[in-house]
Amino acid sequence: MGYVFFVHVKFSRYANRTVQRWRFAILEMQTILFGLIESFTFRLPEGVDIQKAMAAIMLPIVRGKPNEGPQLPLLVKPRA
Repeated sequence: MGYVFFVHVKFSRYANRTVQRWRFAILEMQTILFGLIESFTFRLPEGVDIQKAMAAIMLPIVRGKPNEGPQLPLLVKPRA
């Protein structure tokens, strides 16, 4: 039995496997994100104003610098 790509999960005969893998991937991402949030502090640099840019998806851009493309500058410091 091979892998079937691009099937609609709800109506697929592979739905159980696909949903289990998707849930496991989400759980992995949540675990990594929790570890990062617990270990570091995140904040915006002074004087940086972020605005939303609408494209196929919403993107963060620095106000006044739309030609530089999407960016989200962050100051990341380890927690004491």
